[in-house]
Amino acid sequence: MRFRAGPEGRQRRSDGRAVATVVVALAVFAAGLSGGYWGRRLETSGRPLDPSLLEGPDLIERLARLAPVLASAAPSDLDALRTLVEAFTPGPQEAELILFADWWARHDPRSALTWAQRVERDTGLPISMGVFRAWARADPDAALAAALATITARDPRLAQAGTWQDPGVQAVIVGWDESGRPGLEQWIFETADPLERQGLMAHLARQRVAMRDAEAVWRWALDLPASIAKDMVPRVASAVASRDPETAVRLATPMIERRAFPDLPGRIATRWARRDPASALRWLSGLPEGNVRRDAVLETARTWLSTDRVGFMGAMRAQVETIPLWLEPALELYARALGREGRPEEGLATASRLHDEHRRDYATTVLLRSWGHDDPQAAERWMEAHDLSPDLRRRARHGWSER
Repeated sequence: MRFRAGPEGRQRRSDGRAVATVVVALAVFAAGLSGGYWGRRLETSGRPLDPSLLEGPDLIERLARLAPVLASAAPSDLDALRTLVEAFTPGPQEAELILFADWWARHDPRSALTWAQRVERDTGLPISMGVFRAWARADPDAALAAALATITARDPRLAQAGTWQDPGVQAVIVGWDESGRPGLEQWIFETADPLERQGLMAHLARQRVAMRDAEAVWRWALDLPASIAKDMVPRVASAVASRDPETAVRLATPMIERRAFPDLPGRIATRWARRDPASALRWLSGLPEGNVRRDAVLETARTWLSTDRVGFMGAMRAQVETIPLWLEPALELYARALGREGRPEEGLATASRLHDEHRRDYATTVLLRSWGHDDPQAAERWMEAHDLSPDLRRRARHGWSER
């Protein structure tokens, strides 16, 4: 495997909004089909439903027929639609329930939330997210207050642990941003707790990158006041890289060349590594030497190891004979991974080839400690056969006697 500078590959963006519209129709009316309600002429807005709406093998054609049904449903049709959903056996799937709740929330969000929370207790499915999202599009302040009240009622400690982690709050951010109503940025940027604020920023970045032009979102983040941009730009970079790493590289390159936002390379490369780790590392190889690149290479290697261990181990094995200097953080990780696989001698041989003395000694110490914990005699024999400093020997033996 050769590492050459230059990103490769591009992921196509997809727009799920149109699909969501037709899926909710399918969900609601498929519920009635399974529950036996097609046997009577159930009506919505005075119009009978045609049982043939769900017939035919072509999914796209079926959805094209079904979509107008729900789009024209009125609030007065709630009882008929709810009857269909609740009669579905063995039960609607998560998407069906969330989308039905979304439709209901457009007309009566508080009642829809009460129903959704009951269904959540019965099924464990996060149905209320659909309610909060639709509610926030119409009245974000009320939706946010309801989401926060739900957290407090469930467990007051959760409100202090970070509301940004709550799916209901995340759904409010999505719906609020979709609405275009003012106040969302102000609420997020003025949140006092740094961890809470950064978590909310990350959700806002993902939402905007998913629904808007990435370059426009990037410009928006750069134009924010410096005290806010320092946290927002890296999170937008992460969101863009998760969807289109080449675009993230192109947008971030001027910042990287000016050494602004030092965590940009790591954020982009680790997201890229989830789909094409070799390309992510090749890109990093062309960046200037320094702590920023070393840290990014290590974190990218960790991502590769955690998502594709076989691929990572094979790629690193091919580099052991030459060990490019820029790749040493990844090869140190490879050496330690060999030890965890029960091959400490191979790991130690790889560690011994590392050029950086600190990295070499650290990997050697970690490998010997682990090996000595499992088989101190074998580890001791290896140390006796190799030229190691007294300090490294002492550190390597630490903990052996505790076995």
